[in-house]
Amino acid sequence: MSHTFVLVTISVLLLGGITEEVQAQVLPDSVIELGTLEIQDSLTVSLGPIWKFSAQDTGLRGGSSVGSILSAGSLVHLMQAGDTGSITPSLRGVGSARTSVFLDGMRLVNPATGVFDLSLIPGFLIRDVEVVHGSNGKDPNALGGSIHLSTGGIEQEARSVSLSGGRWGRRSVASQYETLMGRTRVRAAAQAESYGGDYVYQNTVLLDRPKLRRIGADKRSGSAYLHVSRPVKKGDASILLLASTVERGVPGLSNATPVEARQEDHLYRVQVKQSRSINAGSLNWQVAANSSNLVFEHPVSGASQLKVHTIDAEANALKAVGRWVSSTHIGVERSRAIGLSDDRRLLARQTISRMSQMLDVSFGANGSLRRTSNQDRERSTAAIRPHVSISFSPPLKRKAQFFWKIAGIYRDPTLNELFWVPGGNPLLRSESGLTTDLTASIALRQRSVLHQARVTVYHHSLREQIVWRPQFIATGLQVWTPENIGVVVGQGIELSHTLSANKMRAHLSMSWMRSQDRTDPSSRSFGKQLRYHPQRLLRGSINRNVGQILKGNWDVRVSLTHTGPQFVTSDETRTLPGWTRAALSIEAGFRLPKVLVNGWFALDNALDSVYETTRFQPMPGRHIRMGISIHDRLTK
Repeated sequence: MSHTFVLVTISVLLLGGITEEVQAQVLPDSVIELGTLEIQDSLTVSLGPIWKFSAQDTGLRGGSSVGSILSAGSLVHLMQAGDTGSITPSLRGVGSARTSVFLDGMRLVNPATGVFDLSLIPGFLIRDVEVVHGSNGKDPNALGGSIHLSTGGIEQEARSVSLSGGRWGRRSVASQYETLMGRTRVRAAAQAESYGGDYVYQNTVLLDRPKLRRIGADKRSGSAYLHVSRPVKKGDASILLLASTVERGVPGLSNATPVEARQEDHLYRVQVKQSRSINAGSLNWQVAANSSNLVFEHPVSGASQLKVHTIDAEANALKAVGRWVSSTHIGVERSRAIGLSDDRRLLARQTISRMSQMLDVSFGANGSLRRTSNQDRERSTAAIRPHVSISFSPPLKRKAQFFWKIAGIYRDPTLNELFWVPGGNPLLRSESGLTTDLTASIALRQRSVLHQARVTVYHHSLREQIVWRPQFIATGLQVWTPENIGVVVGQGIELSHTLSANKMRAHLSMSWMRSQDRTDPSSRSFGKQLRYHPQRLLRGSINRNVGQILKGNWDVRVSLTHTGPQFVTSDETRTLPGWTRAALSIEAGFRLPKVLVNGWFALDNALDSVYETTRFQPMPGRHIRMGISIHDRLTK
């Protein structure tokens, strides 16, 4: 079966049929009552380019990473150093440093690198995901967008254990326990995973394209999680504890002799939150303390370490007066990279909105003050960036919405970009620019089938974008160092269509994006696509419940992922080929007298595609995974 046939088949399944005018289903996630005004946190037609889904929707089970969940359910592009290496997300082709990650409302980031490795968050903890495309008022640094991971609430007693395994020594065991102790809700979980990583790949550098085995790419990880929440007067209070560690081999590039390098990543996080209702509004505060430690050992260069401690605190106030709503946010951040630098920030955000049944208007500004220093230098910056958005819902039988947004964007250099030895550049200027989006959404029903479609076009212009480039500091000695590019212009279009029926759900999303260096017309890189920014992405999936077979409830899922070619040089002379990957999964649930047993089987990379998301970091070919989970009868 050809890749083209698969794409056409999914498109026909999703887009075919005759439409009728009906009211769309409204499935609110939560509703906040503000006096006489109701603000729904989730609508059938999302406010702007927001993608919401649950981990359950993706059909992925035990041992699946957060990256796998995002790749299956959204247009997030993942940069992976092989199947056992780090995983960093990118939206709209702007890179991981301009794509933010949040866990239960607070940002996850290593201030030294400016990115977060998703392999440090176990996938089994995540219940709901929200992907916001484009810059938003919550984080003006996120030019590409932001990813919001939620560990979910605690509703009832539940106990479960999951076992999974797969080819090349993949093993995983996870256990969860949820309980209600009076008014206190507790969720505890732990996971351990190992992966040999010695998968077979095809070396595309050599002329005969031989199949080789990846050596020294093993991985072991473990995590523990505790979430305690309790209602308090007019609100709720909670504390989250997370400890995660990953140890892996780093064999280097596939076009060179493997090295026996090792890397250890440790993450420890404490997050405290309290929310409180006030007259026609709400008030909440939260504090997060984070400690990360990266240890890298190379047989030639020896051992190096990057240890970073961070503490964030923020307060949010929401107040409604009639149809006017005011949202105020104040936050402080303190980060310290041991032996490298110190970073302090003050953040403020104010947004005023007026809401009605047809027209919502929102405007505001983000401000920041930052002071960064190391042993030799000190640097202070300040910025204010406005944002405006308008949402219009015409009074039609079809549920339709139009959303327009324009926002200023701003990003300070990271600690590594400024002070890393060797290669840091303390003279870097901060990035700044402007971005705008226009989104049209519609929901309608065709007999018993609900259709939801959306199209977004966007454009952004970024000045002083920071790009790492190789520099020769001596004969035969090359060091990568960051520098500012004068102007980068990006534009793109994003399309999605979801079809929901009684026992079937299908989804198709695609994007085309272009990010060009427009600095110097005499440069070879002028007008060319930036490195590692794919021009097109496609995601398609079909979930089907096939009913009762052998006293079990069976579900089948087929998914397809396509990523277009990526240029690995700034003048577009070398290309990383595009690739298409398919997956098939089958799950069956059996209800026994005292427990519920779920078994699943997955065929990953079913087309046996040869691909890399990062050059010379090959990904595995066709392989299987399977697992089983046992739940007590009190679990839904």
